[in-house]
Amino acid sequence: MKEGQFAYNEIQHLISQNVISLDDKGNYYPNKAITRAEAAVMLQSALNLEIPTDLNAFKDVNENHPYAKEIAATKAKGIFKGKADGTFGVNDVLTREQMATILVRAFSLKAQNHVQVKLSDLKSASPAHQENIKILYQNGVTTGRKGGMFDPRSKTTRAEFAVFLYRALNLNN
Repeated sequence: MKEGQFAYNEIQHLISQNVISLDDKGNYYPNKAITRAEAAVMLQSALNLEIPTDLNAFKDVNENHPYAKEIAATKAKGIFKGKADGTFGVNDVLTREQMATILVRAFSLKAQNHVQVKLSDLKSASPAHQENIKILYQNGVTTGRKGGMFDPRSKTTRAEFAVFLYRALNLNN
């Protein structure tokens, strides 16, 4: 990444706080889609979530999984609830609407009804996520993408997740 690039400052800050780790070549890959496991790792680190003793949180994540601790911690905190079949979906890409929901849960964000939500595609989001997208907008964590859209079902990039996490972490500062 280069200085001035989207998310550069936020990513640099999160790296300095040990929330984001880089690969062995010092890369973050900001335009790559973030997986559910990667998001869990960042949230556990950012919030310093306690690691539970039982690491078998989901059918597809046992205690030997490299991210078992972080995934179990986010489940224990109620951030990730998993899928209907009892799996987590470790390598599944996190959608923007899912990102909204986990950030609202992680930071216990509340509706700010005095803020009018101006996202033209809100109704295209899954009903389970619509309110959380609104809450994210009302709290200033997102203003949407160009054209006044949130693009709820598209993938969340690692840069976008870093920016949204950074903003959520700094809401009360």
